[in-house]
Amino acid sequence: MKIVMEHEQAQSRLVTDVHEKDLRYDFASLDTQSGELHLIEVQGISDATGGVCLTPNEKRVAEDRRDCYWLYVVTHCKSQPPFQDPIKDPARLDWHEVKNVDHDTIVF
Repeated sequence: MKIVMEHEQAQSRLVTDVHEKDLRYDFASLDTQSGELHLIEVQGISDATGGVCLTPNEKRVAEDRRDCYWLYVVTHCKSQPPFQDPIKDPARLDWHEVKNVDHDTIVF
């Protein structure tokens, strides 16, 4: 999340960390000159490539706020993460629904 915040601040944007407020995105980033707002979801993966998942609620906000919702995917999280190009309007991508599978366990 740090690399995304640093990138947005380098663009002279006012960045607010809202990830603990249950808004379904991590940052609100405002360009104080133009008034352009970015609602930013950050997803990280440890390797160079891989998949990311949005929760149903995150996807719903992405669909509802297509004009300003951005997805930042940070790769190589276990080492030095390079900055990747952000994805504007991730709702336009071909997402595949993933269902969680419950497992039963027994303790001996």
